[in-house]
Amino acid sequence: MKRILLIGAGPAHLVLLRAVAKKALYGARIVLVTPEPQQIYSGMLPGLLAGHYDLEQILLSTSRLAALAYAEFVRGSVESLDLANRVARLADGTEMRYDVLSLNIGSRLDGSIDGAMQHAIAVKPFEDFVRRL
Repeated sequence: MKRILLIGAGPAHLVLLRAVAKKALYGARIVLVTPEPQQIYSGMLPGLLAGHYDLEQILLSTSRLAALAYAEFVRGSVESLDLANRVARLADGTEMRYDVLSLNIGSRLDGSIDGAMQHAIAVKPFEDFVRRL
């Protein structure tokens, strides 16, 4: 049985899980590793800011979507990858072996620009942005 490791709950992985929930993928074990069991759906963030939605309306349950796709949900973050041995090491020390690896973690803010952090609010991660507003 192939072990498919999905790191991050970005749009590509969410679409994959939705497709597998509709039509099972036999002969593979899927594991989704992401820090939170739910996240803000980016396509609805402008509507939240405009007052069209409440926060609860734009939250997407990544753990529920994984369950619907018969995928294992692991709350955590990957610290390192050993590509030669096909092993992902999580922040808590857990090692996960895989046959196929996919990364879909989204973008990160570059805070190295002078004054950026003092004069702007980073949009990502969305949860921090909403909290700060």
